[in-house]
Amino acid sequence: MLFMNIFMHYFNVAFPVNKIKVKVNYMVQRWITKGLIVSRNKLCILQKIKRRQCLSAECLEYIHNYQRIFRKVVNEAKRKETDRYVLTAKNKSKALWKLINKESGKIQQNHNITIKKGYNLITNPQIIADCFNKFFIDTVEDLLLQRNKNGYKFKSKFQIQRCSETMFVAPVTTTELERVIASLNKNASVGYDEIPMVVIKQCLGYIIKPLVHIFNVSFQSGIFPDQMKRAKIKPLFKNGDKQNMQNYRPISVLSVFSKILEKLMYNTSLSFLKQHHILTETQHGFRENKSTETASQSFIESVQEALDSQRKVIGIFLDLSKAYDVINHETLLNKLDTYGVRGITNNWFRSYLTRRS
Repeated sequence: MLFMNIFMHYFNVAFPVNKIKVKVNYMVQRWITKGLIVSRNKLCILQKIKRRQCLSAECLEYIHNYQRIFRKVVNEAKRKETDRYVLTAKNKSKALWKLINKESGKIQQNHNITIKKGYNLITNPQIIADCFNKFFIDTVEDLLLQRNKNGYKFKSKFQIQRCSETMFVAPVTTTELERVIASLNKNASVGYDEIPMVVIKQCLGYIIKPLVHIFNVSFQSGIFPDQMKRAKIKPLFKNGDKQNMQNYRPISVLSVFSKILEKLMYNTSLSFLKQHHILTETQHGFRENKSTETASQSFIESVQEALDSQRKVIGIFLDLSKAYDVINHETLLNKLDTYGVRGITNNWFRSYLTRRS
């Protein structure tokens, strides 16, 4: 609390809030060169002449050829810019999906959301925020109520083998903290405190010692700081009617300090799980050198092998509604205990999962 108060004081002094008007032009494209602009202007002049005057067949053919060549050059310029964008991106899969969503019109360029409530159209930002907040909470509570009402209990026929080893979180060092912060994306979205990662990277030399102390106290006590549990919720549009709240899903944007502490625990946990071969190789999510691409490749290969062996293939695909929101935390903590995450470390995860706001 003391560290955050001091840091926020100097942060607000160094970066005071100023209101400015920003004119966003979504039509600017990197592939539009000076040569293309000159050619486009010439084509506009030719088309005006074509409409106003009776031209010979030779002139008309010249205009048609010019128009055809211009379209071809524009398409080639767009293709080269698309290739450059994907090839230079750190996350090529994400960049590719961003292009697909942009071309299909799924990217929402206008950030002013309006929603329908009954027959009324709501435009007030504060009322919209309250409506989204209530909708996201009520949706999860309804799912939990329905699950409890039906008396649903998951029983697996597979028994989890208990790990005899216990995970130990070693004290954080300045070198380790520097490495973790360097690995985080400096352009990531800011949390409720509006502190960007680039500022933390720039002033790390002045705050690294208190951060090391705070993080070590957190691991030693098994308590995740309450101020780092606060998240900024952003409604992300999926598809369909943009005025229907059911077509949005909530994204939690955490503070940079929370992301750093999470990454430290993530590295330790993953190292322990790998060392004792607890994670299955068929898990592709949240794994190093694995992704949706490797999952798709593995699935396609298994289908091809089955078809080559003259076997029939049946696929069952499950889409769990609000999967992460309705996870039973007690079951999760018990599984972590079975896997070797016990004692103070298990208490740390319990603290992390509770009293979030």
